[in-house]
Parts: sequence; structure tokens; C-alpha cells
Amino acid sequence: MCYSTPLSLRRYSLPHNLKRYSAALTLATFALATAGCAGGRSAVPGALAQQGRPLHTAALQQNDGASFVTYPTQCVPDLAQLANGPEGAMWFARAGGCLITENHHHQAYAGSIGYVTPATGAVTEFIMGKNSAPYSIAQSGGSMWIFDSATYGGYYSGYYHVMYRFGDSGPTGGLTMKQDMSANAMAAGPDGNLWYVGGNGRGGAYGTVSPQYVQRVHQFKGSVGVSPVGLAEGPDANMWFTDQRGGRLYRVEPLKFTKPTAFVVGGRPGWIVGTPSALVYSDQGTGQISVANIAGKAVVYPAPSGEVPTQLTLGIAGLIFFIDSSTGGIGTFDPVTGIYGAESRPPNGASWLATGSDGNVWFDDPAGNVGADLQYVLTTSPATLSFGSPGQSRTLTAGETSFSGTFSATSANPAVATVTQTNAYTFNVQAAGTGSTTIDVADSMGNDVNVPVTVGGRPR
Repeated sequence: MCYSTPLSLRRYSLPHNLKRYSAALTLATFALATAGCAGGRSAVPGALAQQGRPLHTAALQQNDGASFVTYPTQCVPDLAQLANGPEGAMWFARAGGCLITENHHHQAYAGSIGYVTPATGAVTEFIMGKNSAPYSIAQSGGSMWIFDSATYGGYYSGYYHVMYRFGDSGPTGGLTMKQDMSANAMAAGPDGNLWYVGGNGRGGAYGTVSPQYVQRVHQFKGSVGVSPVGLAEGPDANMWFTDQRGGRLYRVEPLKFTKPTAFVVGGRPGWIVGTPSALVYSDQGTGQISVANIAGKAVVYPAPSGEVPTQLTLGIAGLIFFIDSSTGGIGTFDPVTGIYGAESRPPNGASWLATGSDGNVWFDDPAGNVGADLQYVLTTSPATLSFGSPGQSRTLTAGETSFSGTFSATSANPAVATVTQTNAYTFNVQAAGTGSTTIDVADSMGNDVNVPVTVGGRPR
């Protein structure tokens, strides 16, 4: 995408002393007069830039009865992983795709980290340093943690990977990975630490990072042949991960960190999620989903119609949503009954999934958009309100698929129209004065819709 209007950006320089990281990043504010495009990708100067760009809102799309809403990001089309943020924002880590310009002429590619605020539709994006490749992302302890899969350093100084810690305004800290570890997947643990699985040149491993940046690593011997893929907290408050190479599930008890328990389940276990009663995982390259109990006993459920489930997320209502790599669609699986549901397909397909606090299933697509598959579609009847004169009133009714809770409503300008709740889903709207305003109707999960109201004329 190209931007020709001035943009306010923040620039952070990537520290070269991450091995002695002090949790402080150099910050310099500057203005970008124009942003051109090169090779179909955005060209932005600087090591790390922030740009907040308000776009259309999911709420307005919902009242139109849409199934999907998408938000374009600046760095495309590289894969992004997603994770729900501490305040309901949907965060993404994009491994590349941003063309940055340094010293007015030198160009290089970089990755980005950012988030979408569902209530407003605003996208905030941080362009990282050259050759950066933000990859896995997770929320832990009220912060977002992002592993950078790029290799830094050199032959003589040593190679290393880094991890960033982010808040809404940008980076708040970071660290150099112990033993040059990589992190294929990350998740918050029951002990308050961030957990990850990955490895290095010596084999597979798992590790933790505390809020104070204290690291622990358990390295498997190369002869064991462990190749971790997915990681999740199980219903037993232990951490579980899949071993694709060995066809195993591993359980790690936080108090017995160096003594993992292996369960041979066969196949090539891939992405995994924990439910209140089981572990659910996909099989790399095979059309099936398996459900295992905490004793490591798994039941395999072959996909009935040629689906090839890969990455998974647990929906608020208990269904498993998965990416079908054969179609790019989003499928569902009931871990209690073993029944697969109908697929939905975003306009450009889906390449990563995460469940938002708004109840919707969020996705990244190959075109560089972050979007939502609206499981909770909020609509009102009527969708707009028009009054001939002050003093008149009408009933406004809210409804939402899969939601049976209570709605709320607020008038943006009570001098034009007031709103009073009459029961869990209906409201009385009273015309108070001439003009136009909106009534914001919301559910308890953060989904909302703006209803235009006009008194004595057409909406402006």
C-alpha cells in the first residue's frame, strides 16, 4: 500500500547490546513527509516506526450482516502469527515484507509488530529493524512477547536470537535467547512465566522466561530426535507440546521442569490447544484431528471431506477452529463429539488463527490483512432511526448470533436523542432535538454497532 499524506512515526533503534539488554530502547521522534512504494511494498525509513491508522470498524460491518471484516497492515504479504492482547486488541507479528530505507538510499526488508483495536478498527504497527523477522507471539503477564527468528551477531562475536517485550506504545524490554534458542511456539504458563518450544543446532528444547527476564532451558539430546511444533497449557495445569519427529506428546510439570514425560501417540503431531478436559492437536500433512486425555491416550478423528487441519484455536463456545491447508478455509471441530462442521473461507483465505476476547475468530491472510471471522454478528432492528420532530420515540432491538447476554446502549449526543433500556435487548430511543447522532449498541464482549439517528432531517 502507498501513503502520500504526512505520517507521524516513532523511530526506535534496535540495540546492538541485546546480550546485555537494559530494557531501554533509544527513542527519537521524527516526521515522515511522504511514504512511497517499491516493489509493491511500503517503503518507510527508520529502524522501528509506529503508525496508527484508523480504518473501518468491525461494528459497522456487523450491522451490515457481514461474515468477515479485514484490516490491511503495512508489511505484506509475509506470514503473521496472531495473539489476543491484554486489553482485547488482536496483536500480530509479521516476519517480513516491509521495505525500509536507511541513510536516504540503502534499502532492506524488515518485519513488523502491531495490533488491531476491534472496537475502533484502528491498526497500530511498529516497523522493526532491517532484516528482522518477528515470528511467534504470545501474551503473558500483561505484556506481549515476540520472538525474532532472524539471526543476529556474527562468526567471531557469536550468533544469537532475540525476544521483544511490547506494550501498547511500543517495546518495553527484551532479551537475548539463552543458548541461541529459537521459539516455534509460545504460551503463558500457569506459573506466571512465558513458555516456549523450539531448539537450536543441537536439537529440540523448551524453556521459560520470567517477567524479570530470567531464563530456563531444557535441551534434549540430539539422539532423542525431538522436534517441537505446538505448545499449550493442559487441563491439568501442566504445559504440553507436540513432537512432530517422534510422534509424541510431552507433558512438563512446572515444578519438575527438567523431567518431561513423553507419550507416544504416533503420526506427526502439529499444533495443539488445551480445552477444559483434553488436549486437541492436528497432524502435520494428514487430514485428521486427535483428542488426548491427560494420561496421553489419544483418539483420532479423520476429516470426513478431505480437510487437512493445520493450525488450531479454541473458540469461546468450546469449538476448535482450524485452518484447512487444502482450501485456505476455516473449519470447525467439536472435541466432545468428534464432529467436523462446515467451513467458511475469508476472501483471501487464512494462514493463522487466534480467538479474540470479542468472541470472534481472527485470522491473518496471504494478502497481508488481519481479519475476523464474525462468530458473534451483532445487528439492530432497525439499522437506522429517523424522526420527523422532537418528542417522538421508537423501539430499538439488538440481536446477535450465538450470544444470549445483555446489551447496552449509549447516545453520542443526548441533546438530539436519548436512549433508555427496557429489557436485556430492547431500548426506547427518544428524539430530543433536531440534528443527527448515533446510538452505540454493545454486548459484554466488546462487539458494538453504531446506529445513525436523525431528527427532523437526513443524516449529515
